[in-house]
Amino acid sequence: MRNQCKDILNVITRSHTFFFRVRFCDYFKDQLGGFAEGFLDGYVQEDQDKVYSVMVEEFLMLFDLTYNHINLLNREFNEGLVLRVGNRSAVEERIPGYIRKLEEYTIK
Repeated sequence: MRNQCKDILNVITRSHTFFFRVRFCDYFKDQLGGFAEGFLDGYVQEDQDKVYSVMVEEFLMLFDLTYNHINLLNREFNEGLVLRVGNRSAVEERIPGYIRKLEEYTIK
């Protein structure tokens, strides 16, 4: 589960949008991953039902991210959208990675 959390964080922070560059998210990626792991350890406390619930939620968030990126391709890219998600080619580049993560995702 920890590796999946880091993988998803890597996919999201690799977006190279203005939003992430300004906030140095890539620079703090390891620290953010540590926060996520610490939260999971404290929240689930080895309760397998909670582990399962978190993993399902994580999968659904990745699915939603993928779905929204695919739908972005049907929109007009104005300045505000480009600042939030990057330009059209950046969005297109991320979609295969999201789909690959969905295909590889396992819920135990």
